[in-house]
Amino acid sequence: MKINVINLVFLLISVFAVSVTAEAKEYITHCKPIGAYLLELRTDTSNTEEAAASKRVRMVEKRLKELRYNPGKVDGKLDTHFECALMGFQRMNGIEPNFIIDSRVIDALENPVQPRPLHAHDGLYAEADLSRQILTVYSDGEIVRILPISSGSGKVFTEVGESPQVAKTPTGKFIFFAHIWGMHESHLGDLFNPVYFHEGGYAVHGDRSVPPHPASHGCLRITIEDSKWFVKEVPLDTPILISETALPTSRP
Repeated sequence: MKINVINLVFLLISVFAVSVTAEAKEYITHCKPIGAYLLELRTDTSNTEEAAASKRVRMVEKRLKELRYNPGKVDGKLDTHFECALMGFQRMNGIEPNFIIDSRVIDALENPVQPRPLHAHDGLYAEADLSRQILTVYSDGEIVRILPISSGSGKVFTEVGESPQVAKTPTGKFIFFAHIWGMHESHLGDLFNPVYFHEGGYAVHGDRSVPPHPASHGCLRITIEDSKWFVKEVPLDTPILISETALPTSRP
């Protein structure tokens, strides 16, 4: 999602009111397509099977946290936090996101592919790999958090009073220069805790939908929970590199 510069200036002035409004509600991000939920409906699951499944999920949650994803609480529950983290892990490891803990996921958890910074950098630094739809935050070259993203869809859209344009995420090196706490209601949709890196109004921001494919108007969508962390932990003036081509990886 993006907004124009004039709206951005206005928003920075009214940030306090927006933040107070947003805190009054609870919002959830969905990464899994609705159709995928329908495939999981069962009527014959026993208590023993449920206990085994919960134990399996808890094991994966713990490992994802160790690898610096954000699956939420390690509680064995198949909630949206876990689903989004699993999606990010599958993308990073070349597995088609299907939100299923199968043998490929288990094998990858034992020998995972991890992002590696393209350039050495002191302090905090972010890199977005659009080919994998992954955003990684580093500190002194070490991974702090790996976030699933949804970037520009490549589709044509029209903002009010403007010519049609393609939903494309800008690439290159940028600096985070402004942020808004809480939710901003835009004519293109809601932005949660946007952190801006481009004068054209492009930001890293939370969204209710972070699907397993590029779907934004050009911004980098992240989960709402990740946006709460991002806006607090990634200060302004932090550099970000956005690359269309695959960024380096390694195995621990």
